Amino acid sequence: MERIDLKETDEKECSKCDGACFERKGDIVCRQQENDVRGIHINEHDALVYPNNATFSVSSSKSSNFSFEFRTLKQYGVLWLEGAWSQAEDGGDLILVFIDEGKLYVGVNLGADVHLKPISTNVTVADNHWHSVAFRRKERKCELWVDSKKILHVVASPGDTNLDSNGLVYLGGVNPKKHKLLKSLDLTNRFVGCVKNLRIFGKEINLLVDSLKSVETPKYCHG
Repeated sequence: MERIDLKETDEKECSKCDGACFERKGDIVCRQQENDVRGIHINEHDALVYPNNATFSVSSSKSSNFSFEFRTLKQYGVLWLEGAWSQAEDGGDLILVFIDEGKLYVGVNLGADVHLKPISTNVTVADNHWHSVAFRRKERKCELWVDSKKILHVVASPGDTNLDSNGLVYLGGVNPKKHKLLKSLDLTNRFVGCVKNLRIFGKEINLLVDSLKSVETPKYCHG
C-alpha cells in the first residue's frame, strides 16, 4: 500500500493550532509541534491504517507493543486488528482488540489455533469515558493493560512465536480479508468513537498525518 501523498503548504500556518500545515486529499491538516491531546473521531465508514512498526512495516515479528486511549458509547466494535492478508479468511495469525456487549476483549493467534479464541477482560468500556489500552507481546507471552492495570496475561498456543502479518495495523476498522473471521465472531460492527495518544513500540503516532489510508479526513473530538 502506498502512503498518501502529503505535502507541506508553503509557509502556511494553521489557524487553530501551532505547527505545520499539510494538504491531505484536498483537506488542510495541521501537525502540531507538540503532542496533540485531542482525540480523533472514527466513524463506521472509516478506518485508520498504520505501519505495524510505527515508521515501517514488517511481515513477521517476535514482539508487539502498542497503546492508545479511546472513548465510546457503542456496545460493539473492532478497535485494533493486525494480521496477514495471505492466510485463510477464517483463521491465521491475528491480534484483535474489540468491544462486545460493552466489555473489552482480546484475541491472539500466532497460527497454531484453527479458530481465534477471544478472552474477555470483564472491563466495561462503553461508558463515554476515556480508557487506556496497552498491549505487550514477547513471542508467545502477551500482557494487556487497561486503565494502567494489568488485566490479562495470555500465552498463545504452542507453535510459532512470530506474528505474520501484512505489515499494517487497522485502528477502528477491518482488514477486508478478515471479514469472514469477524463475521463468525459476530464482529461486523466497526468502532465508533474517539481515539488519542497512539503509540507503536513507544513512538508517538500522529493519528492524522501518519495514516496510510483513510476514506475521509477524521475530525477532532471535543472534550
